[in-house]
Amino acid sequence: MTYALSKGPRFGVRHTQTFLLFYAIAVEYYGRSSIGMSLVAMTHAASTNPDFPEFPWGQMEKSIILICFLAGYTSTQAPGGFFSHKYGAKRMALIAIIGFTAIQVISPVIVTELGMIAFCIARFIQGLFQGLLFPAVHGHLAKWTPKDEMTLLGALSHTGLDFGNVLAMGATGLIASSNWGWPGISYFGAIFGFGWFVLFFIWGEESPETSKRISEEERHYILSSQKADGTVTEQLKTPYKAMFKSWPFWAFFFGKCSETWGYSIQLEQVPTYMHSVLGFDIKSNALFSSLPYVGTWILSYIYIIIVMYLLKRNVSLTWIRKFFASWASFIPAACFIAVGCLRVDQTNAAIALLIVSGCVQSAAVIGMLLNTLDLAPNFSDVVMGTANGPANLINIFNPLIVALVVTDEYNQGQWNVIFFITAGVFIFGNMVYLIYGKMTVQPWNSPDFGKEKTKDVQLENNKDAKVEN
Repeated sequence: MTYALSKGPRFGVRHTQTFLLFYAIAVEYYGRSSIGMSLVAMTHAASTNPDFPEFPWGQMEKSIILICFLAGYTSTQAPGGFFSHKYGAKRMALIAIIGFTAIQVISPVIVTELGMIAFCIARFIQGLFQGLLFPAVHGHLAKWTPKDEMTLLGALSHTGLDFGNVLAMGATGLIASSNWGWPGISYFGAIFGFGWFVLFFIWGEESPETSKRISEEERHYILSSQKADGTVTEQLKTPYKAMFKSWPFWAFFFGKCSETWGYSIQLEQVPTYMHSVLGFDIKSNALFSSLPYVGTWILSYIYIIIVMYLLKRNVSLTWIRKFFASWASFIPAACFIAVGCLRVDQTNAAIALLIVSGCVQSAAVIGMLLNTLDLAPNFSDVVMGTANGPANLINIFNPLIVALVVTDEYNQGQWNVIFFITAGVFIFGNMVYLIYGKMTVQPWNSPDFGKEKTKDVQLENNKDAKVEN
């Protein structure tokens, strides 16, 4: 297919939107990632800054706090996709970040003055706001991404995930040990989020059609590219029934479930494992926990370069997606199995394996996460919200299972059970994706889907009426 030759400025409005999405995802993942390290600091304040309160929470209490966030996050995924599709991705992204940031800035006061229950409620509300963001991100990408640049701009925006993790894992230990103490982790996140709000309020755009900053060349390039692939600008009724009958949708769903489970273990449980089993203090723990995400962030750009080269060589998108999805699943699975087979004194080998496991997981963005744009660009926000909600609902069982299995957080054998379970989840989810996953636009994405059937029924009824007459 042939698109408009002129793409507009070298750095156009679509690139500005990509950067703003990168920043938004970084804000979200700083907030999500920092809680694991915050809980370590809050329960071991004597080893960071003894001037701040320490809370006598065990593994079960910490798991409940994590679950409260996930419960809120899960609850607004599907509604977030619906609202983004109906009211606009820009509006939902603004609500998501400003709401989360407002709660974040008062969280230290809530937990200190009102206790754990109030803190759990605050985390639940934060989850409600954050759940609105990712459907909006995919809806915004669908509006602003030309078909030629879908993988490039989609992957670039999602590197904010890795940047947010690097910032969280690298900075939280230093912040907790500074004069700010563990409350400073929340304050820094609030400042980070408010900065995004200002930039997005100024430069965020709803769509190429309504933008006043975009050049006519860039507008035509984006819209002509999308029109060639069946993407439309008008409101369409979501074909939920057809979507739920679609095996490619369920392949994406199972892939998302396994990715979310493994990511959560790496993000929220590995810091505790490193502290309790491997014996790292909070500063060392934060720095070593951040290494997988530094590697992931660097590798994510290398992956993008490789993918762009492969696409220019006419390698099929299906092959690319499934290769990178397998890379992001099978290697972490092997690493977790290997960690489970190590002795407690093989610290360096355990760290190396955990770093490798974390580093390669960023390939899931190219391999699986952008699949929403392949299947249904007209409904990418709805697809993401509908799949991501249950995926994270399943992930609520993650902290519960850890709490039930790891009754003694210093027991390596109990942690090994968690690592073996995680490896199995990685393998199962990716196998479903390999077998049933598709990288082509599905029939139910079309604006005319269902209309032909309706016309056929009407014609048949008219024929019947004529016969009766």
